[in-house]
Amino acid sequence: FRTLLIYFPNIHQNPLNMEGAGEMETEIQLNPLFSYRLEVDFGKTVEIRLKTGKAEIFGAELSPYITYKFTATKTAIFTWHGCTFTVKGKTLKEYKWDESKGHTMPSLIYVNVHAYLNQQRELALINERIGPRVLVTGSNISGKSSVCKVLLNYATKTSWKPVFVDLDITNNETFVQSTMGATVLETYFPDNFFEHPSLEFFYGYLDIANHPRLYQEQVRRLGACVNSKLQEDLKKAKTELFNIQDTEKEIPVHQEKMTCFSGVVVNMGPWSQNLGYDSIKETLAVVIDAFNIDTVLVIDDQSLNQTVEEVVGDRNVVIESLPKSGGVVQIDE
Repeated sequence: FRTLLIYFPNIHQNPLNMEGAGEMETEIQLNPLFSYRLEVDFGKTVEIRLKTGKAEIFGAELSPYITYKFTATKTAIFTWHGCTFTVKGKTLKEYKWDESKGHTMPSLIYVNVHAYLNQQRELALINERIGPRVLVTGSNISGKSSVCKVLLNYATKTSWKPVFVDLDITNNETFVQSTMGATVLETYFPDNFFEHPSLEFFYGYLDIANHPRLYQEQVRRLGACVNSKLQEDLKKAKTELFNIQDTEKEIPVHQEKMTCFSGVVVNMGPWSQNLGYDSIKETLAVVIDAFNIDTVLVIDDQSLNQTVEEVVGDRNVVIESLPKSGGVVQIDE
């Protein structure tokens, strides 16, 4: 997790060291449902090691046997039941935050979404069909990438192998800026996708509005490739795993590893201010059709939620509005 480009706000509640920690190792204790948010500058390294309890970063569980190093990042460590860990190095900012504050608790809502998607995966496994296809969209500063990481990490933690599609051309997680890509996740969300095989299309701009037709055409091509992968995987599953002669079907344990049953998580990325309303609707329709989306998660944007409903129409697509995490801030260019 050394290079996660996820940003959190300048909230000053429960400050630990607003000027930055020294090089001495300090011990941090988190109560249940608390997060520890830290910012690390370029050229600086902060080491964190879990001592007691359990903690996670965007759904990826931390191991007590590994020292995690962070540099040039803004991230958060969250615990459901409480934990203790050590911090060594110089930070720009660090503070604790009670995630249970307010009327909603985003972390709990995201876990419920994961439970729903896992239920859809189990049904896909039983009914021999492709798993859930999820589109995550929302306002430009809502933490869409973070939600995708949480859903993907929880999926791999429960032995699924989902396809991650990143259509964010400004801050792409699978390759570099001005590209869109897809990759299959078999383990926790990596901090360096360059080490993982993925399919990438070079868009060449940092704004959808620069060439919306090219963007839409590449989305269609990428969707066709992903669908082909899922169909081939499903065909293989039916041939090798479901070919059982007994009258009572038994499902092998390793079958749940199949990518086709795990489904797809699509990160839409930010919407351009130069993109008109009709172009947004058209682009949304292209994405939903290209990946056969059956679930749309709209984060912190009631207007966009209404737009999605208009685009979906009478199709059998589940649309859910989710709150954004309190730790989301503007990304520094």
